[in-house]
Amino acid sequence: MEKAQFFANAMNVSTFIATTGFIDKWKRRHSIEMKQISGEEKSVSEENIRPWLDLTLPDLLLKYIPENIYNADETALFLQVTPERTLTFKGEKCSGSKKQKDPLTVLVGTSLVCEKLPLLAIGKSKSPRCFRVLDRYL
Repeated sequence: MEKAQFFANAMNVSTFIATTGFIDKWKRRHSIEMKQISGEEKSVSEENIRPWLDLTLPDLLLKYIPENIYNADETALFLQVTPERTLTFKGEKCSGSKKQKDPLTVLVGTSLVCEKLPLLAIGKSKSPRCFRVLDRYL
């Protein structure tokens, strides 16, 4: 909208007012849409995990009280990342570039009774164990 208003001012068109409606109609007229930039798809199919969810998991959960059942997952927090969405013409494939390589890894967790765990930031090791194991064999 800022750029449209800039060009209107540069052409001395004083009656033009850039609005979201203007941008939406312009995108529709030129077949431009917002798309999510993605590079990965599901790695496990629903039919592969369904037997475990239906048969094994309920038996495991019966052995514990809800206060002792937790779910945790790690996520990457990118502090200097490029946008994941962009404007493109309809029908065009949209792919991105390499992602930032220096994420802050955070562990997020909660119990079955909604007790939240404090966030845990996972840092980088100066000398990772995986490389020490290789040193023994070299």
